[in-house]
Amino acid sequence: MRSNLQLNQLITSLKGEPLAVSPAYWQAFESELSTLANTITGAEIDRRREAVAARLMSASGSPAGGVQVNLNNSSSTPKKSIAHLQLTGLMLSQDFLWIRGVNHLTAELTAADSNPNIAAVLLEVNSGGGMVTAGQMLAATIEGMSKPVVVFTHFMASAAIMGTLPANKIVASSPGVEVGSIGTMLKVDKVAAEVERTRYLTIYADKSTKKNHAHRSALRGDYQPLTQKVNQVNKMFLAAVKEHRILKGDVNGTLSGEMFMAAEAKQRGLIDDIGGYQKALIWINHCLKFKERPGRVARLQSRSTTPQANPGKRVYLNTPMSQKISASLAGRKK
Repeated sequence: MRSNLQLNQLITSLKGEPLAVSPAYWQAFESELSTLANTITGAEIDRRREAVAARLMSASGSPAGGVQVNLNNSSSTPKKSIAHLQLTGLMLSQDFLWIRGVNHLTAELTAADSNPNIAAVLLEVNSGGGMVTAGQMLAATIEGMSKPVVVFTHFMASAAIMGTLPANKIVASSPGVEVGSIGTMLKVDKVAAEVERTRYLTIYADKSTKKNHAHRSALRGDYQPLTQKVNQVNKMFLAAVKEHRILKGDVNGTLSGEMFMAAEAKQRGLIDDIGGYQKALIWINHCLKFKERPGRVARLQSRSTTPQANPGKRVYLNTPMSQKISASLAGRKK
C-alpha cells in the first residue's frame, strides 16, 4: 500500500507538469519505487545520494579527491581541477525519497564555475529524463557557465538531453549507449481527477476565468488544453535541440521520440563522440586549450574537429566507477 501511496504522491506532485522522459525508463522507475518504497532506509537514501556527490580530478591526471568535496571552498581545491559531477536517475526539480533533485546539481555547477581553482566540468549522465522543469533548470545553468562542460553519458533520454544541450561536447561511453526519446508528455491520474470532481467543490473568483483552465477542462473530460500545453513545451524542446546541435539526415525522425544507439545518435548529430573516459578527458582538454565556453556558438565552431591524441601523457581517474586508464591530453591539428 505504501508504495502505491508514494507513487500517487509523486504523480500528484507532477500534476499538470509536462514530462520529458523515456516511457520505458518511467516504467522501470515505477517498478523500483514499488519494490523499495516499503523497505528503503534513511541510511540507504543517504548512501545513494552520497554516491552521486561531486568529486575532483586533477588536470595533470593524478587523483584530486575521490571523496566528497566542497566546491565552494577554493582553498581546499587543487588548482586546475576538473569537477566530476553526476546526473543519475529520474530528473526532478527537488528531492523525492532517494532521488536527488536537479537543484543540487545546478548548485554544484554554479559552485564549480565560481571556484577559481576548477578549470572544467565532466558531467556523467545516466538518466532517462523526467520533469521538463528539471531539464530547463539544468540547461539554463550550463548555458550561463564560463567554464567548459563535457558530458560523458551511459544512457541519455528526453529531459537529460534537454538539460545537457548547451554542454561543449557530449561523449557516449560505449557503442551500446542509447540516446534519444526527444519529446514531451503529461501524466493524468484519472482516479484522482474523478475523486476531485465528485468529492470537492472549488470556488474561483468571478474574474479568475482562466485560472487552472487546463486542469478544470480535464476534470470535465476535455484534455485539449493539456494537449496544447504539451505541444507548446515540445515545440520549445525541439527548437532548443535544433539550436544547440547540428542535426543531420532525417531531422524529423530524430525529433520524433525514437531512441538511437550511439553510432546512429552520432550520425544524426545528437552526440559528438564515442569512447571511454579517455575520450571525455581529451575533449575537456581540447575545450580548455581553445578556451571554449558552453553554449551554441562555441559548439558550432569546433564540432567538426576531432582532437588528436598526444600519447605522451597518462591520465588517472579516482571515481567510483572508473579504474586507472591511459588517456591523452588534447591537441588539435591546425
